[in-house]
Amino acid sequence: MDALKETQHYKIYWYDDEQTILMGEAYTGWTWTSANEGVAFINATLEEPSKTHDTYVIIHLTTDAQLMPRNQSTFMALRNLIQEDPKHEQLTIYITGASVLNTLMKIVAQLYRIGDKTTNYRFVQSIDEALRIVHEHKKSRSTPPPPPTK
Repeated sequence: MDALKETQHYKIYWYDDEQTILMGEAYTGWTWTSANEGVAFINATLEEPSKTHDTYVIIHLTTDAQLMPRNQSTFMALRNLIQEDPKHEQLTIYITGASVLNTLMKIVAQLYRIGDKTTNYRFVQSIDEALRIVHEHKKSRSTPPPPPTK
């Protein structure tokens, strides 16, 4: 797929033709500033007036991008990244080997009283796992409710 936005630190593109999965790839040397720019672009894309269906976001921290930058407070930086809540976003799935990110996001959500937004985040090790989660979530949302009991 063609990139919607690409810099030396990240690339953002639609993963599928139906535009239900927005992929962001972070590369070596990313900074909190580039992360904020990328997330702002993703959020703006999800808020476009033409965007009317549910979307899943997959953020792939490539092998060389696993370490978080050290030039800013990690808690403040993560707060800035997770406080937005685009209306059509269903889940955000991070592909990363760094399980500390999950713990830090939960701490930040509690510390800054952002709410339990971290329930919309998943952390996996591979693109296959991320796509399986998207498929299962889509399937669970399309299953009709059981008939009412009398």
